[in-house]
Amino acid sequence: MEKSKSKTQFMRFAFYRLDPVFRKLDPNVRLQAKEEALSVLDRFKDTMILRSYSLIATRADIDFLLWQIVEDVDVLEDLASKLMHTTMGPYLRMGASYFALSKGSVYIESIEKEAHALHGKVQPGTHPYLFVCPIDKSGQWYKLSDADRRKMVDEHVAVSVKHPSIKTHVVYSHGIDDRDVVIAFEANSIEDFHDAVLALRDSKINEHVVNNTPVYTCVNRDPKLIFDIID
Repeated sequence: MEKSKSKTQFMRFAFYRLDPVFRKLDPNVRLQAKEEALSVLDRFKDTMILRSYSLIATRADIDFLLWQIVEDVDVLEDLASKLMHTTMGPYLRMGASYFALSKGSVYIESIEKEAHALHGKVQPGTHPYLFVCPIDKSGQWYKLSDADRRKMVDEHVAVSVKHPSIKTHVVYSHGIDDRDVVIAFEANSIEDFHDAVLALRDSKINEHVVNNTPVYTCVNRDPKLIFDIID
């Protein structure tokens, strides 16, 4: 695969569920499986930004998320392959997957740009919660002038910055995955994010969103704890 010459970040939001059959295995086999999977994840810490989240209490169809950020897409493939070849691999089911890349917003210029991760590089924080929201824009949105779109984005951001505890990452999937945009919100509490969403619901930009589901509420957890919880 030809490598990108830029320093574009590529990312994958990989949502997994564990087949319940795994829990019927011998305890020693399950322990070995977890240790193998943890060893794989540990080996990739130097080649990607890797964050793990539990969804076992917030979704019926997903157990955990691996948020992966790289500058070389081959690394994503390598991690996926190595996980599949662990003892746990045959029991891991892909519940959902979103592929995107980061780039600076073409609209945001002056309104507290640093309050949001909209300026290119994505660097996750240590917030206890992550909300992953894939969205699609209407065809009419892309027919608007840059000035009109910028005005609506500025309005949206002006409300968002009133919630400084939330860190927003906007990444793009046009032409490379099924959705237009994936927005990942890091927050200190579920209530903080809920309040921000309510404050933004009347934003004009929402009139041009045609699909904003599913929404994934993710709890920041060490992968060892995640595997112990779902085992």
